[in-house]
Amino acid sequence: MGSYANINIGKYNFWWHKDGFGNLLYIFNQNDYKKVVEKDENGEIYTYYKLITNVKKAKQILDSTGYTIELAEKNFNEALKQINFEMNL
Repeated sequence: MGSYANINIGKYNFWWHKDGFGNLLYIFNQNDYKKVVEKDENGEIYTYYKLITNVKKAKQILDSTGYTIELAEKNFNEALKQINFEMNL
């Protein structure tokens, strides 16, 4: 089996990683750590953990470490060009 970590904004899943957190864990701090205990449909109790922040705080941290909107657009456009080249588009 394994564990999964993902980043959601609202109902949209933007990133996931299996068996670890990858390199985006630094956008959170210890106050963002939440333990959740729930019952499933069979009445079994299970526990999981969430790191929850808001977009404003995450954007400030990403911007301050160089991960800006401009960089994301540049990387996206370069990747798109590479894909188009490889697919002969």
